[in-house]
Amino acid sequence: MHLQVTRCAARSELVGGPSSRDYSPAPEDQVAERQRSGQHDGTDGRGTRHRHVGAHPGYGEARDALIQAAVRAASRQGVRRLTYRAVAAEAQVTHGTVQHHFGTLDALLEAALDYCVELSIRTTLLSLDSDDISDFVADLPDAIRATLDAQAYQYELILESRRRPELRPYVERYYASYHAAVAQALQQLHLTADPSTVDLVFSTLDGLVFRAVALGEDRISELEGPLGVLRQTLQSLQEQQPLVPGHGS
Repeated sequence: MHLQVTRCAARSELVGGPSSRDYSPAPEDQVAERQRSGQHDGTDGRGTRHRHVGAHPGYGEARDALIQAAVRAASRQGVRRLTYRAVAAEAQVTHGTVQHHFGTLDALLEAALDYCVELSIRTTLLSLDSDDISDFVADLPDAIRATLDAQAYQYELILESRRRPELRPYVERYYASYHAAVAQALQQLHLTADPSTVDLVFSTLDGLVFRAVALGEDRISELEGPLGVLRQTLQSLQEQQPLVPGHGS
């Protein structure tokens, strides 16, 4: 999931700020041009590759393609080494095109983090409209596999925020978004979503995902055991408390 954030001439190339030589005009959106000509193969963030042949993407679609390229690049080499040129190489465009959409690297980091959080919440069933505890994060292992770059990016950015305090507001918003999603899920399960319970459930999931992302497929495959125990714990809590107002019959 995060359920996932590293969101000087050499220094100016890094997250701290671009150098003046990185700035060049982008009169034509090269991302859109490559997509129109079918030269660029992208992914939708869930591991599915697609080819834009004959399409005419708008500004938002080209921007999303750059965000996904930034996520892939940063998940491999870390946020600290992310540059306009690295994103441009990943997206097969010029660095001027990246700057045309994102005036600063921090703006790109923030947009990429928002993208990863939304993707993670949507794919891990935290937004599932079900009141059956057996459905709670039931597809989490598959979701991690499908969004591995997005998970890694989130943890990379979290760790980088320890060295760069200006990134901390992004990380605080990251935690707030997940806490809100967990609270909504607990309420859907007829559980009281007090801050301590929400924090406990989220931290459990967060730790499991972090370990799986760090150690790979073996740990992802082992998630079912602890997730089953978490669901049993929630079931016990549900049986011990009255129904949350508005969720009873």
